[in-house]
Amino acid sequence: MSYLVISDLHLTDKTPLNKIHFLTDLFNRYSKIIVVGDLFEGYRSSPNAIYYKYLELFQVLDKKKCLFIRGNHDKDFDFPFLKNIEYTSGRYVVKNIYGKRYAFLHGHLHLKSIDVRYYLYLMPRIVTKILLLYYDRIVSNLEPKLETLEKEVSYLKDINLSIFKAFSKESGKFERVIFGHTHYRELNRLYANPGFVGKQHASYLTISKNKGITMYTYKY
Repeated sequence: MSYLVISDLHLTDKTPLNKIHFLTDLFNRYSKIIVVGDLFEGYRSSPNAIYYKYLELFQVLDKKKCLFIRGNHDKDFDFPFLKNIEYTSGRYVVKNIYGKRYAFLHGHLHLKSIDVRYYLYLMPRIVTKILLLYYDRIVSNLEPKLETLEKEVSYLKDINLSIFKAFSKESGKFERVIFGHTHYRELNRLYANPGFVGKQHASYLTISKNKGITMYTYKY
């Protein structure tokens, strides 16, 4: 039986239905699921609103043995509607899977970056709405674009390595360190990043007893 490891879904109350249907089908295929952060896009919609709009998706997820590691976009919400899901906002979680030790984290706590949206939401609502219209321009030079579908994304590979190095300084050795945050899918002998789900593309990985870690990429 395989574990599904997925990251950076960034669900909002305006998430396209084809993405919701893809995720529902995907979650149905696995009994053990690990979400390594940014399940929600907390800057745009409250998790509560997202939950009730896409109830079927979360009912499927809640029936599984699921670990949810809070990411920076999940903000500081509690998730009382996810009754059977283990979730944490800690720096990382260690799990023994098929006799091997894996460390799971989102990655943002090991790489300080500027997140302008947090500060925008501290401003009066009308000011926030106006500034958010120009958000992409405001942060284009301050925050990684986080688009693995663009050609010039080699710098994200360097960010993955930086997260791994920062994590390694405070922790022991693991079979693999698995994290998200950058949206850059990558698998090597030291660490893995499952990528993200969006823009009609999805990437994720599985951990199985026979094959170890396997990376998948689909167009939905």
